[in-house]
Amino acid sequence: SVCKAVLVAQHDIDPLGHEFTNYIYNNDATTASDGTETAKCEHGCGATDTHIAEGTKLPNGEIQDSLADNIVIYAYSNIIVVENATSEIYVYNTGGCLVAKKQPTSELTILRIDVSGVYVVMVDNVTKRIVIN
Repeated sequence: SVCKAVLVAQHDIDPLGHEFTNYIYNNDATTASDGTETAKCEHGCGATDTHIAEGTKLPNGEIQDSLADNIVIYAYSNIIVVENATSEIYVYNTGGCLVAKKQPTSELTILRIDVSGVYVVMVDNVTKRIVIN
């Protein structure tokens, strides 16, 4: 009895457009250029957006810096070495996730990291970006 009857009038709506908010580091920085970050559209359409992750360019040579309060942080192979730390050591990946945490054990503390990439080490209110090869 209601064939071909319009029960609710149809109308066009504007597309939502893309929304990119959760960028994930691609771990592709080199000594010549910064790496990139990519996000998927939040609306589930499958579109992606990639842009340069400023400040992720890898340094040339060995990574070692002297920091405040005689703290020294450097990477060698798949370990992070922290010298003279007095408080807990935190290691974050480029996505901001905590991947390691350790109390200093002596003047020299070693943290093993099994995945290569760029990490941020925080200790005694000091931060240092390091690279694990």
